[in-house]
Amino acid sequence: MAYVPDDAVLGNPGLFGFIGKAVSSVARVAVRAAKGVIGGGQVQIAPPQIIVQSPAPQMQLPGSMPSWILPVAAIGGGLLLVVLMGRRRGRA
Repeated sequence: MAYVPDDAVLGNPGLFGFIGKAVSSVARVAVRAAKGVIGGGQVQIAPPQIIVQSPAPQMQLPGSMPSWILPVAAIGGGLLLVVLMGRRRGRA
C-alpha cells in the first residue's frame, strides 16, 4: 500500500500550493485548447460589442446675453430678500 499525500493529510498547502494548483489548471486548459486547434477543431471568439452613447445635453446661455445680467439679477434677488425679511420683522 502506497502513501499518497493530499490536502486533508498535509493541511493547508499555503501560498505555494495555491500557485501550483493555479499553474497546473491553466496548463491543463491550454493543453485542451491546443489539442482543439491542432485536431482541426474550431475556436470561435465572439466579436466585441460596441455601444455608442450620445453625449448628455448641456445647458448653455445664449451668446447674445450681456455679461452684466447675472450680477444684476443676483443683486436684485438679494435686495428683494432683504425687503421681504424686513417686512416679516415689522409684523412680529
